Amino acid sequence: MPDFLLLVLEFLKTGIFAVGGGYATLPYLHDMAVRYDWFTLNDLSNFIAISEVTPGPVGINMATFAGYLTGGVCGGVAASLALVTLPTALILLLNHFIPDITHHPRMKQVFYGLIPCACGLILAATVSLLKNALFNFGDAVTAACGWALFALLVFLAFRFKLSPLLLLLIGGVCGLLLL
Repeated sequence: MPDFLLLVLEFLKTGIFAVGGGYATLPYLHDMAVRYDWFTLNDLSNFIAISEVTPGPVGINMATFAGYLTGGVCGGVAASLALVTLPTALILLLNHFIPDITHHPRMKQVFYGLIPCACGLILAATVSLLKNALFNFGDAVTAACGWALFALLVFLAFRFKLSPLLLLLIGGVCGLLLL
């Protein structure tokens, strides 16, 4: 039961501090993967891929998968609810005192200050996950296939502006067939 309470507390913290959308939860999920034995960095990479192709907000999907892997159905529900509880309460409270919060000059300044911070946190987690994805292959042939797939998907993304869903589908099929 202490793991369940710790899971809820971690996702409450993640929800209140993950500013910038669903991907802003990545640094916190990465930290959980490193600090606890709930899920691995490979699992986190899978959470991202699955969250991209399933309906709903990416951050909540990732919380649901992480919670489910940690504590089953109850863990998935608890992690998802914990992720949205404090931000929802904070927005409702702020909206009560500052009705047009998005146009308030001080709040605009706060949001402008949070944007680079959120981008930096997301970039740091992304670099760590990228290292895990590109350097944890079992043998040289698999590593070469993984690197080639990575280069191909980057090329397709930038050259042809393909949809992220199509890129994920291509990556999934190639991974199933080659890796």
